Amino acid sequence: MTVTIDMSEVKKTLARLNQKEFRRAINSSLNKTGRRERALISRKINRQYNIKVGDIKKYMKYSLSKTNTLQVKIDIDSKRRNAIHFGSKQNKKGVSVRINKQSGRKTISATNRHGGAFIRNGVVFQRIKGTKNKRNSREKLRAVTTLSASQMFKRDMAKSIRKDTIKHFPKVFQKDAEWYFGLK
Repeated sequence: MTVTIDMSEVKKTLARLNQKEFRRAINSSLNKTGRRERALISRKINRQYNIKVGDIKKYMKYSLSKTNTLQVKIDIDSKRRNAIHFGSKQNKKGVSVRINKQSGRKTISATNRHGGAFIRNGVVFQRIKGTKNKRNSREKLRAVTTLSASQMFKRDMAKSIRKDTIKHFPKVFQKDAEWYFGLK
């Protein structure tokens, strides 16, 4: 999922100003707003899901605006995450995972009839019932995957962030324009 800020209308209305200072002011405002929106996306995902903000930011690619492009991009990775990122704990019954903060912990059973789950080297694994490894008689393993960061970022979150951007950007641009044009 990509969140893009495009300022084509502002460029047309303010084209009569000094181009160099104008482009610097708008570039600075876009970068400040983009950083703020990246933090908002991380916080909104963190409020709903049991994943650290730092882990969410690792899965987002953020490209700064430049004076020739005047565009900020925030790309959210669509690769599914292992259950270890969601507060997994090993217990007697298996592996306990809390993905959504509104619901309780779910247990992935450790008994062989359900596949058997365990944590090894910072990854949650589960045995696949009915598959045998050729070298020994154990069942094959698979990593337990959950949601990706782009699946956690929902449409209502995108709408609220878009509203916040529309509300926040003019204030930031006004301050940057005053700075670059020496009005204050």
